[in-house]
Amino acid sequence: MNPKDEHIVKMWTPLHFSTPLNYNYFPKNPVFRLLNFLLRQIVYLIGPAALRLICGLRVVNKEKLKTLPKKAVTVCNHVHMLDCCVIACCMNRRRLCIPTLESNFCIPVLRWLIRLLGGIPLPTKTRTFRQMHEALIRHINEGHLVHVYPEGILYPRYNGIRKFKRGAFSLAYDCNVPVIPYVIRYVKPEGWQRFFHHKPVMRLYILDPVYPDVSKNKREETIRLCNEVHTRMEDVFV
Repeated sequence: MNPKDEHIVKMWTPLHFSTPLNYNYFPKNPVFRLLNFLLRQIVYLIGPAALRLICGLRVVNKEKLKTLPKKAVTVCNHVHMLDCCVIACCMNRRRLCIPTLESNFCIPVLRWLIRLLGGIPLPTKTRTFRQMHEALIRHINEGHLVHVYPEGILYPRYNGIRKFKRGAFSLAYDCNVPVIPYVIRYVKPEGWQRFFHHKPVMRLYILDPVYPDVSKNKREETIRLCNEVHTRMEDVFV
């Protein structure tokens, strides 16, 4: 049985934040961009080793990273607090934008780290959401990646694929770029990992891109794209 679509992990959110109209999703301020660059280099430097140690992470189909499209929407199941770092460390030092819940911007200190590392708030109001969607289209068209969790909600260590929302696939259609599926699966530790991990360890699977057909009706093609990606990701658990 799939878990309910509710927040399983409760974070301390003493601050208030609501994405305003005309929010600056991608600041051009040189100080911000410098801090963004430096923090990303730190993550890329220590992240892979830390994730192998903490989560037992191994990457499957790593050779696919060599042919990673310049522009794309990436998706992954949401099963760990650090899975955004898992994805970022497998992007060959590419900039990665990750839309995240507004509530994460209500956490002291962490909200600034999220912002500096490429996180942007996911608005709940319709008009503001449209502005974010337009900003993401421009960002992708400039040659960047946007990472989306189509399940929406973090469900720690869940071994399976839950129901998808279609926002990521609508964005891919609007930009005429592929969706690159990533899958995190927990498996029984083997070999030397058995001495360091008593719980299942993390495997990250990199799948082939799935392309939209923009000559077809947007709604029908978005549904088709969503269903095909969902099926391919489910097949990892078969």
